[in-house]
Amino acid sequence: MNKLLIPAFCVLALLLAACGGGGSKSTSESGASVGLLVGDAPTDSLSSATLTITELRLVRENLQLTSNLLAAPRTLDVLGLGRSAREALLDLSTLGSGRYIGVRMTVDETAVVLRDLDGDPVSVNVVQPQAIAEFSSTRAADLFLAKDGYASISVDVVLDQSLQDNGIGFDFELTLRAGHATATPILDDFQGQVTAIHRSARWFEAEILDARGTGGSLGEVRVEVEDADLLFNFSGAAFGNSNAFLASLKVGDFVEVEGALTRDGTLDATRCEIEDRNKNQVRMEGRVLSADLVGQTFEIVLEEIEKGYPIAQPVLAALGNPGVLSIEWDNRTSWLGSKSAGGAGAPEDLVPGKKVDVRIDADDFVAPMPFLARNVRVDLAERYEGEISDVAALPNGFELTLDNSHPGVTSGRITGPVAVELDGNTVIFLDTGVEPWLEADDLLTGMEIEAAGKLTGSGAGASLDATRVEVKPGRLTGVVQSVSETEARFTVVVTDLDDPFGDPEPGATVDIILPSEAVLDIPTAGNTIGGLRTVFNDLAAGESLIVEVEGVSNGVGQVLGYEVEAEIEGD
Repeated sequence: MNKLLIPAFCVLALLLAACGGGGSKSTSESGASVGLLVGDAPTDSLSSATLTITELRLVRENLQLTSNLLAAPRTLDVLGLGRSAREALLDLSTLGSGRYIGVRMTVDETAVVLRDLDGDPVSVNVVQPQAIAEFSSTRAADLFLAKDGYASISVDVVLDQSLQDNGIGFDFELTLRAGHATATPILDDFQGQVTAIHRSARWFEAEILDARGTGGSLGEVRVEVEDADLLFNFSGAAFGNSNAFLASLKVGDFVEVEGALTRDGTLDATRCEIEDRNKNQVRMEGRVLSADLVGQTFEIVLEEIEKGYPIAQPVLAALGNPGVLSIEWDNRTSWLGSKSAGGAGAPEDLVPGKKVDVRIDADDFVAPMPFLARNVRVDLAERYEGEISDVAALPNGFELTLDNSHPGVTSGRITGPVAVELDGNTVIFLDTGVEPWLEADDLLTGMEIEAAGKLTGSGAGASLDATRVEVKPGRLTGVVQSVSETEARFTVVVTDLDDPFGDPEPGATVDIILPSEAVLDIPTAGNTIGGLRTVFNDLAAGESLIVEVEGVSNGVGQVLGYEVEAEIEGD
């Protein structure tokens, strides 16, 4: 078999916030509300990596475990859920106040499923389905949660360490990494059922539903809407204002919501859509692999079943759980515009690589394929992930070699580097917490990016008029050798290089330059370059100052460090 390139990690996040707003379901403990979210895990060689998490518990300072934070086992494709580049809500629970030192996770050893780019299963032998990770001291070590406290907890499933090639597939030994911070998460596309509406106050309450259809509730949340939000009905028609949206909304309606979960437990919506009131339906998300406009069929790489899982699961199981699904349409099929624009769409929007939302009535979700679509929504904002391979045309453009897993590549539509065109309106930024803006001349070969815009052409002549370029930060771990406060820089010996910074990549010893936007997390000192110098100068015999740095190369062998976390190791 071909050797698969495994992603460095996938990220799960737990949100701990004060009880408020809509509240949450109860457990044996009381105190802060707890929400489980999942983030992205890009890879070039796998189409999916599915785990069923059966238990997730926090470890108290006395080494006792909390009760299971999951009301029911949670099955997720850690690759598919991450393609939105934002966190998606998986569960809500409650947690008592106190000090916590880590996380223990258990997965179902019979339900670890990997698929290659063709959607075919890869053999997996589960050696260890459970692991514990202590909170990293670079994130202030232990977590103390007050009754009205707030924190976010991240748990990294380190796939490159969890999976070992055994000659016929992989041995799986769960490996974790954990930390905590105070970021407010963005919830992407959670499904809910309206339980109460307060039109004059411009909010409604919704019970967050288990997207896999077990009938379980993940808790209840209050959703606040404003006139500036994107508010649609299931046909894609936009409401003129929040009053019109709330007037149409009914208790019992199903809604799809995006927004930011605030510290008081309410959700500040940015987009709400009233779902089709037809409940007997399957809703899926994926990416277009190919389209036959004459035969009125298209194929998608399945990423997620958002609704109707009990309907879809037995049908797909009987078909061998294919990773690629065939869909057809006729004159009864509705075509919707993108989520951000609403309105109408068209079959011509089915370009390989585009994200697509397909809804199929239960009566039509039967073998054999193709399945007849009730409505189809294509995301008109195309996104292309890959590596910068040539910068000779900067500042006007560069060449992008797409990831091998991109449907535009696997379908044969794109056979060479894509010419990305830039202009004065193109937004270029680094995907770190502060999201600093970059100039076109800051782009380097070897950088991993995601570009959004309109693709034209095909084969080796494809070009992209970019509206947005998101640069993925490089990441390294190193041992500090010297610190210069006056020059806002420090030198490290690199011990681990996880993600590319751009050419030239850091050498064995590298200078880290701190831009004005840099964010530092320094133990026992101020989060400044001065604090870093103080900690370094005060190291005792046998101690070392270890840093994790995220940033980009400056093109001359140095690294611009936009996020730096430090910890002391040794005696």
